Amino acid sequence: MSTMTIIMPDTTAQRLNDEAERVGLPVDELIVQISEEYFGRKERFERTAEYLLSKNADLYRRLAQ
Repeated sequence: MSTMTIIMPDTTAQRLNDEAERVGLPVDELIVQISEEYFGRKERFERTAEYLLSKNADLYRRLAQ
């Protein structure tokens, strides 16, 4: 496990603290969950985009002519 220091606006830090308290998690665990959700969404988007581009490659070639 790694340790990081993050510099952020006070308002963002307060929002993180408030949300962590609301959901009953330590702030560091909330940040890990938020990060994992972000990377999961990014990976799903990239897979979907790749699928659509390959699925429609012929159509895109014809449209480009």
